[in-house]
Order: sequence, then structure tokens, then C-alpha cells
Amino acid sequence: MRDGTYLVGTCAIVTDLDSRIVHQSHILNFKVHDSDVIESHLLLALLSTPLVKSQIFAKRFTQDIIDTLGGRWRELVLPVPKDPKLRQEITDNVTQTIALRRAAPELTWQTVQKIVPVAANDVALLDDEAEYGFGILNQ
Repeated sequence: MRDGTYLVGTCAIVTDLDSRIVHQSHILNFKVHDSDVIESHLLLALLSTPLVKSQIFAKRFTQDIIDTLGGRWRELVLPVPKDPKLRQEITDNVTQTIALRRAAPELTWQTVQKIVPVAANDVALLDDEAEYGFGILNQ
């Protein structure tokens, strides 16, 4: 985020699941054109480091009542590791983290469906074969 208050410096990656999003002017959009130079998952990790976040905090200023980074994002110095193995390890970790975050909602849905499946018309039906013990919260 380039503009805002507490969200300035917040980073995210857009995936194929984010096809219906609104891109507003207060969001900086970086696109990696040559993954041989820097990989997008590595860039996300670099932008998320405390070192870069402290630079962002130091470079932001208030315009009217909203904090902004403006064009000062061009002054950021990214701590790119020189070791290619370390860069690849970081890239792999971020890739795995994103994959796990994408899998979490599906796993949650599958787990809930094992308790009380939802029928085609979105009505929860109790399975006659399953045994259920019902409890009341706060007792």
C-alpha cells in the first residue's frame, strides 16, 4: 500500500484466485517481467522484511490527513541475499506458504462437510448412519 494510515507498507501477492479485484491508485503494483533477475515470491519476501518496512515507515509523509509513501518507494533498498541457494530457499518457502494458505479454506470446507454435509439445495442434513453427540456451548 502506498497511501493510507496503518496499511502503508503492507504487501501481498496476486494469484489466479484473485481475478476479480479492484486496483485502486493507493495500491502500488509491481510485476516481475524477468524471473531470472528476481522471482516474484522473493520480491514479496524482501518487501516484507522489517528492514524494508522500517525504510517505508521513515519515508512516508502526511498529505492532508492521509499518510503516503508517494514516489519515495523508488528509494527503497532491498536486502537481496547474494547466495543463490539462500534466494531459492526463500522463494521456495514463500511459494509453499502461499500454497498452504490457498489450501486452508478447502481443507476447512472438507472438514466441516464430514460433520454435517450440505445437500445440493444448501440445506444441512444429518446423516442417518452417523452418530452425533450434541452439546450446548457455555455448559
